[in-house]
Amino acid sequence: MTRTGSRGGRVFLLEIGTEEIPARMVDPALADLGRALHEAITARHLAPDAGFTLKTNFESFGTPRRLAVRVHDLLARQPDTEVEVTGPPVKAAFDPSGRPTRAAEGFARAQGVDVAALRRLATPKGECVGVRRKVAGLDASEVLAQAVPPIVAALTFPKMMRWGTGEHRFVRPIHSLVALLDDLVVDMMIAGIRSGRETFGHRVLGQPRISLSSPEAYSEALRASHVL
Repeated sequence: MTRTGSRGGRVFLLEIGTEEIPARMVDPALADLGRALHEAITARHLAPDAGFTLKTNFESFGTPRRLAVRVHDLLARQPDTEVEVTGPPVKAAFDPSGRPTRAAEGFARAQGVDVAALRRLATPKGECVGVRRKVAGLDASEVLAQAVPPIVAALTFPKMMRWGTGEHRFVRPIHSLVALLDDLVVDMMIAGIRSGRETFGHRVLGQPRISLSSPEAYSEALRASHVL
């Protein structure tokens, strides 16, 4: 098993269980998967303000039948943000005497604010009315459920396979998927496989199914089932 890095904190574990991957493809795939997850987590504001790096927050685990990444110190949810929503031009929002028009009233109603809360904003198309709205951040599980499947689907290998009806494409057919945020399953679908908490041991000496209580249990659970 290939392994790099270690930290504590809130933890996400992703394991993609496959048929036999050529050994030379495992480490490059883990590197690509780690980089893509780091970029996605950072871009979606689930990373701490400072010190969140591939070296300190990511662990990679690889065998011929699995690609796995464990990420430490994720935020529980995205921070709330404010967005500026642009409405109609000022000339259409107010009549010559400065009173709000039906356009301004309709825009304010659609944004859930009083027309008096509208602001004048300079835009490339001229001066418009607008409003600042607070947008609640999503829970980390929601963000990961949206972000991870496209990342896995975008991974490339020197040789790729299709299986089943030919709809799915990966280095080898995918047979299992673990996605855990702390002790909870992050619900997602990759290549027709629904995420869960069950991994698998050595083909001959280990258990065919191993239920994981949390990401922290991963290493020892595999070791106990003769995966090194």
